[in-house]
Amino acid sequence: MSPAAAGARIPVANVLAAATVIAWSLLIGGSLAWNIFHVRQESMVLARNEATSNLNKDLTFRLWATSHGGVYVPVNAETAPNPYLAQVPERDVETTSGQRLTLMNPAYMLRQVQEQHAERFGVKGRITSLRPLNPINTPDAWETAALRRFERGEKEVSERSDIDGKPHLRMIRAMTVEQGCLKCHQQQGYRLGDVRGGIGVYVPLAPYLAAESGAIGVMRLTHGAIWLFGMGAIGLILRSSARRTAERERAERQAHMQQSLTALILDTLPINIFLKDGSGRFVLVNEETARTVGKPKASLIGTTDYDAFPPEVAERLRRDDDAVRAADSLAMREERLNGADGGRMMLAGKTMIRPEGAEFPLLLGFSLDITELKRVQERLNETLNELETILDNTVIGIALLKERRFVWVNPKTEEMTGYSREELAGQEPSFLYADPDDFAKVGREGYPVLAHGENYHIECRQRRKDGTEYWGLLSGKAIDPADLSKGSIWILEDVSGLRQAEEDLRQLNDTLEQRVRAEAAKNREKDHMLIHQSRLAAMGEMIGNIAHQWRQPLNALSLLLDNIQDAHAYNELDRAYMDESAAKGQQLIQKMSATIDDFRHFFTPNRAKTPFSLADSVRDAISVADAGFTNNHITIELRVERDATVQGFPNEYAQVVMNLLGNAKDAILERKIARGKVEIVVGRDRDNGYVTVRDNGGGIADEILDKIFDPYFTTREKGTGIGLYMSKMIIETNMDGRIEVRNTEHGAEFAIVTPLASGAPDALRTADPVR
Repeated sequence: MSPAAAGARIPVANVLAAATVIAWSLLIGGSLAWNIFHVRQESMVLARNEATSNLNKDLTFRLWATSHGGVYVPVNAETAPNPYLAQVPERDVETTSGQRLTLMNPAYMLRQVQEQHAERFGVKGRITSLRPLNPINTPDAWETAALRRFERGEKEVSERSDIDGKPHLRMIRAMTVEQGCLKCHQQQGYRLGDVRGGIGVYVPLAPYLAAESGAIGVMRLTHGAIWLFGMGAIGLILRSSARRTAERERAERQAHMQQSLTALILDTLPINIFLKDGSGRFVLVNEETARTVGKPKASLIGTTDYDAFPPEVAERLRRDDDAVRAADSLAMREERLNGADGGRMMLAGKTMIRPEGAEFPLLLGFSLDITELKRVQERLNETLNELETILDNTVIGIALLKERRFVWVNPKTEEMTGYSREELAGQEPSFLYADPDDFAKVGREGYPVLAHGENYHIECRQRRKDGTEYWGLLSGKAIDPADLSKGSIWILEDVSGLRQAEEDLRQLNDTLEQRVRAEAAKNREKDHMLIHQSRLAAMGEMIGNIAHQWRQPLNALSLLLDNIQDAHAYNELDRAYMDESAAKGQQLIQKMSATIDDFRHFFTPNRAKTPFSLADSVRDAISVADAGFTNNHITIELRVERDATVQGFPNEYAQVVMNLLGNAKDAILERKIARGKVEIVVGRDRDNGYVTVRDNGGGIADEILDKIFDPYFTTREKGTGIGLYMSKMIIETNMDGRIEVRNTEHGAEFAIVTPLASGAPDALRTADPVR
């Protein structure tokens, strides 16, 4: 075909295409216009039917009332005697029982019925006349025009118009004089059959217009979809031949581009990729393989593993190749490779492929350098082993529960309950409670406390596997208060001895004078048990804090490993990404290890009094308690005006500070303070060092201010009443100091005053600890 002939045919095709498009558009547009017109007509027919129905109802009611000449009804606030019927005889009558009745004429009755109907159903009715008895029935301009048309012989008038800015259908029908009408209107000169006035109705069109709009919208969508479908079909028919030609050209370009892109991708990927023929010779290698081997890529083509690696490595690789060829399946393994850059740990895979057109199958090999990843995993395992060692050797029972079922317990829990870890796994702990009500109480009261991020404590009788019972102190903490399904950590301590000591103390009070000396030693033992219990309660808080501090790095490590796997799966794992991921993993592991070290240091008992820095001890307490405060959005501010060195037990001192911090946090949470804040000031004067802890939790009631340091005195439902008592004993008995409390404008302020260590430099007082 000549170019001239081809050019002559192009306009004809375009004209046909344009004509088809126009004809199709006109057909769909005409159908849409006809359907919209039909829907709008139908809406007005429905509205007119409703108006006619209401008018028929009103006319029937009026005819009934007219046929009876009106009705008598009791006089009340809504229906007073009609002043416009004053001329009617017996307008007002009285029954034999003395009840007053008044005559309601048909217009009066109909107006009340129309008003109530409008309030209930929204359709308003109205009676009107050119000569009304009651001015309220005076017609408006539209009604006046309709009444004039009735005088000319028309019986009904309707029209769409706006009332108060909203569309309505107004319909009015002529109302003629009946025999019953003359009773009230004869003096106006009316005769039977005269047009007395009209009964009108106003139907809101909003519901009909809304339905009409929805139907029109659906029609537009369906016609638009039909139009688009037709246009698409027309386009497909007109373009099919041109597309086939374009597809052939595009396929050729894509084939060439794919070859170039494949080569570029292979050389860019940070993964070793190679192909070997049946004799083990390289037929393809990428740049990463060449870098790993330490030879130029071009020099490797046509060589074997014996030309690239030491004989023992090459021999092992050859055996692996033979095994893959024999099994004809994918094989994955970790292997150490000694290349130009030394020993590296590789994740390697090999499989057989059969390219189209190839005479023999080829062996495809790929490997990824996972040296740094293995180091991160080893360090993580070391850290987890350290934590497991701590938990396995602690003197209290520790358990992890999810959905109130055991997931893990430490050896001490196995020892205390008599059940093995395997026996407890997946079980509800209900069988460990001597009283089923205690188990129900923990679920009813304890878990809501955990959901608020607080610790829950309860003492109740527990039952061992052999049936013996003991008193247990349970302390729980949610791993994530926002999602209890992630589990909770529970601490179990056998406090039967403490309970017995309390019972002995009560018996001692009965015969105090006779047994005071004999029981003094037991009281000291009890104090030691109280100290132990206080430390265990602090350890429970610490476990919760560790859970908070570990949650973020553990989640980050999990995400880091997932990202490495995804990067490997999508061929995005390069050397830079691996180095960056390994560095991040090391940082997270170091942070977790530091948390364990802080935990060990904090609970290492002090054997003898030593000089220590107040500021350092306070910072230790803050670092331990900070996670709980951060989780509850409470700020801790530390101001060191002048550090002081005192003589005593630094860990016990830090526990006192942590106990005051815990009480401040509980007061702020209990009173739901929006911006909780704790201020700590460290200072010294000539003879003493002091620490003040001030909160904005509302303070302590004056009537109990002098009792808070008494043993077992507590205002909290779950409190033990030993925290402040032990704090006072540690400061005053063990460190020759004093601890005091007062209320400030916004909360409570505790002051801890202890003597300076021997040889500490003197200084002028910089602040008064209790003001």
